[in-house]
Amino acid sequence: MILLITLAVLLWAIQAETELRDREIVQVVGACPQCTALVELNWLVCPHCRTRLSDSCKRCQHSKMINYRHCPHCGHDGGEQS
Repeated sequence: MILLITLAVLLWAIQAETELRDREIVQVVGACPQCTALVELNWLVCPHCRTRLSDSCKRCQHSKMINYRHCPHCGHDGGEQS
């Protein structure tokens, strides 16, 4: 009985780790708006076509992808600072 419980806990831990790793991959990879090559979200320039990828939010100064209409950190729409 203890062996079955241990096995169940190990399987659950492996599944949780796999799901966490999959979520991390989705969060760090995006597409260049110009050439659609895969790029990391923290890159400033696409290494394939040299298109600028990110800029600083005018309100919170966090980095955001150029093609995002709203800042993912504070929700600012990119207009004048308020």
